[in-house]
Amino acid sequence: MDEPRTCFVIGPIGSKFAPIGSSARATYEDALEVFEKVIQPACATEGLEPIRADQIASAGEISAQIFRHLRDDDVVIADLSGANANVMYELGLRHTRSLLTVQIGEYGQLPFDIAAIRTIQFSRSERGLIDARNDLIAALSAGAVDDFEEVTATRLWSELIDVRVAPRETTADEASSDLEEESFEDVGFLERIVDIEGRFPILNDITEEISATIVSMGALAESATADLTNANSLNMPTSARLGMVAQFGRKLEPGAKALLEQTARFSVEMTAIDANVNGILTFIQHTESLEADSYRPFLESLQGTAKAAREATEGITQFGGSVDVLKGMSMTLRRPVDTISSAVRTMVQAMALADTWETRTAQILKSKYSGA
Repeated sequence: MDEPRTCFVIGPIGSKFAPIGSSARATYEDALEVFEKVIQPACATEGLEPIRADQIASAGEISAQIFRHLRDDDVVIADLSGANANVMYELGLRHTRSLLTVQIGEYGQLPFDIAAIRTIQFSRSERGLIDARNDLIAALSAGAVDDFEEVTATRLWSELIDVRVAPRETTADEASSDLEEESFEDVGFLERIVDIEGRFPILNDITEEISATIVSMGALAESATADLTNANSLNMPTSARLGMVAQFGRKLEPGAKALLEQTARFSVEMTAIDANVNGILTFIQHTESLEADSYRPFLESLQGTAKAAREATEGITQFGGSVDVLKGMSMTLRRPVDTISSAVRTMVQAMALADTWETRTAQILKSKYSGA
């Protein structure tokens, strides 16, 4: 008997324990409505048992179990409503696998750079949710017979995997090593470097965007602080000061959303190149026949990219901590502050990859090149 197909659902999580009326509670209830009225009945029709990410981890956490589901499950359904940063990161990881991934999302709430990929869009009405359910059934049914088109990222990633050659036979001594070496001679090693180097400017551009957004929001915060200080000195009523805080929250919202989108793009970009970077570093580290300084420019470029990205992370982490203290001041600030906190978490998670690159690169430069 065939094993049942597995199905993992990623999407906004929120918190069912948050106060009624809060943004976290609203996120939880909206996502649960889509799961119960669209995803569950569609999966039941196709013999799938969907598992939600919040059945495994809490909001903001990406556990090893989630990574395994993204890597191994036959089907992943991604609810992109609200462009949640964790969802975008998880979707980027899933796009490295040539398996069925179905995107759904509430109309008007999709990130601009994902909307071009085929996505089941719905309105949050009784008729709209029914239509979304039927569209999802059709997508799952077609996917069951491999009738689905891979996105460009998945297709290119799969091409890189397909050209890998089988490892040569190992000696007894080599077999005891934990390192699984691959032959890169027939897979376009130099082309891999060119592809990765081509992504560095993209990462640098994104970090510059992030820095500019932080500076812009910092200026707003300084202005709002000055206005509140002046209001206090004039003994203005609390209602007036509350109005000023609410205005600051409204001004902060666009920047917070921009920061979330920028850090999500940064995370996807980092995830996309991580496997190739580590593969190339492994090759350099364990190949004896290197020409003098032949790969040093690449290694130094990688170090520079890691350093620049870390500096950007330090800035965004510091900014996130400074605005987090505002969360308890007024309900009007909670949504933008929560958005900023989510962006900070996304950046930190992505930067863990760059830290590994930098550590390995430093070791290679020290061992391979004199005077490094």
